[in-house]
Amino acid sequence: MPLKLPDLFKLPFLACFVTVAAGMALSVLPHAVWWAKAGDPAWIADNDDLYYLALGSQAYFNHPGHLSDPALPRGGFSPHRWLPYVPGVLVTRLLGWGPLGISLVWRTWAGMSIALGWFLIGRQYVRTPWMAAALAMFLMADIGAMECKPVLRQARVSADLLAGRSVPELQGKPRVHVAWRLSTPGLTLGFLLLHVGLLARARANPSGGRLLASGLGFGLLFYVYFYSWTAAGLALLIGLGLDSGARRVYFQTGWIGGLAGLPAFVSDLLAKRANSADWLLRTDKFLPIGHLDELMLPRLTLLLAALGFVWVLWKRRDLMPVGALAASGLLWTNHQVVTGLQIENFHWLVYVANPMLELLLVLIAAGAIEPWLAGSRGARWAFGMVVAIYLADGLWLRAVEAERSTEPRAHLAEYREYRGQRFGLGSPRLAPNAVIAGENDLTLLAAVLENQRPLEGMPVLLSPSIRTEEWNERISLNGFLTIGDRAAFEAEARRQLAKFDWGPWNRDPAARARLLARRIELYDTVGLDPAAALDRFGVRYLARLGPGPPPDQVRSGWSLLQAGPRWSLWQRRPSSSPPSERSP
Repeated sequence: MPLKLPDLFKLPFLACFVTVAAGMALSVLPHAVWWAKAGDPAWIADNDDLYYLALGSQAYFNHPGHLSDPALPRGGFSPHRWLPYVPGVLVTRLLGWGPLGISLVWRTWAGMSIALGWFLIGRQYVRTPWMAAALAMFLMADIGAMECKPVLRQARVSADLLAGRSVPELQGKPRVHVAWRLSTPGLTLGFLLLHVGLLARARANPSGGRLLASGLGFGLLFYVYFYSWTAAGLALLIGLGLDSGARRVYFQTGWIGGLAGLPAFVSDLLAKRANSADWLLRTDKFLPIGHLDELMLPRLTLLLAALGFVWVLWKRRDLMPVGALAASGLLWTNHQVVTGLQIENFHWLVYVANPMLELLLVLIAAGAIEPWLAGSRGARWAFGMVVAIYLADGLWLRAVEAERSTEPRAHLAEYREYRGQRFGLGSPRLAPNAVIAGENDLTLLAAVLENQRPLEGMPVLLSPSIRTEEWNERISLNGFLTIGDRAAFEAEARRQLAKFDWGPWNRDPAARARLLARRIELYDTVGLDPAAALDRFGVRYLARLGPGPPPDQVRSGWSLLQAGPRWSLWQRRPSSSPPSERSP
């Protein structure tokens, strides 16, 4: 006898399926929007997306089973973990979707993993699968989750859009649904939620199997994300100290997870010793700062955290796995008070403390309203309708973000022009893993779509193999090739440094002035012998905006490979000696 609709709603797996479907819809909706709008599912959110696509595409083209340094023709160490990235590359390669398909696969996985994570935690704390599904869908749809501003931020942005007012979150990078950003938190949050869910299960029933699973869930974080395992480790210590009835659970989880994660930790230490230290400072990693400098003290978050944690200690000790993680994230956010270091500390606030605090508040609210819902069928239907409306609003905001955010529109326009010129009939192919100079957006697209290695840009900035002096040399050579005028190069270098947010130069005007002077000096050095600089870095191609030739002083040795209405591609005759795996 076939099941009727009311019977179907009693099946637990259906609630999980609906939750996962909602998560996938929220995550991949930008691709669907542009597929319908332009006939191509490609969506590039921002420069970070291009960088991660360059990382993934290098593996896609050359070695799908592992990551390497996307700034180098061969070899090099990647600071990014294997687990969040490589499975998506392998699936994309298996499906034959091309390098831009990697982001679609990654977002599909983000939707699945985050939805399952929220649902798993909900099932530990609420009575019914559909209540867990409702909580998960609220958390996924709420655009304030990464700021711990439940409902408030979403109500403001929705009201502004409906009233036709300007929305700052649509200017530049997409900043509406921050929770679906790649790679963080899209590819990492699911693993953190898995850890919390497994720890909560073990606390509720500390059997041997559950303790082992909880420990392995913690250990998995070492292979995913530095900010996740450090926050989870401190949270276990907080739980060990304050949750007296479950200390065995926190202790067992800690030692099992620590042992499982030890190889990744040792690998990190060895990699740090094997690579230059100054690349970390370029991006605010382990940068010395004053102990009371750059404090982050969001008043609303701190107030909600204090109230929530008091409630956990007083009434809801079962929520300690969530509350301790929220507290840990907040403590790590200002760890410079003790360590005197900046490690992009905001990551602990945005990607750990805020979502865990919002989860804590939602679970406390669910505990208060669930008995009321259980006694009234009408109340349950009304609650379901409210969640459905909130989810629909979240989907609408995601679609608006995908279509109207200014930076994705610019990247997609650049991509379509690049695709039209480079992949038309008779377009010459580029040699794989060649070094390409030129405008950063063009060279990143070449890295993603044609397996090239950019002379300059974000892959170079983030490369552990490239020291800061070499970074400056590459910037100066690239400016010489694309700008060709010393005064114009100095003006552009000054403009770029003024908006550079990382490193000691962002904090010290004198250091910034020295860096500018060094880049101008290196520009002059390149001018004395351009061929030597080009040979040093093995530059083979040059992508320039406009149809014109390179500047007069670098025109020798270059031939036009392809001309287009917007940009031109030039090729340099290969040197008699091939470039090494990395520049010396």
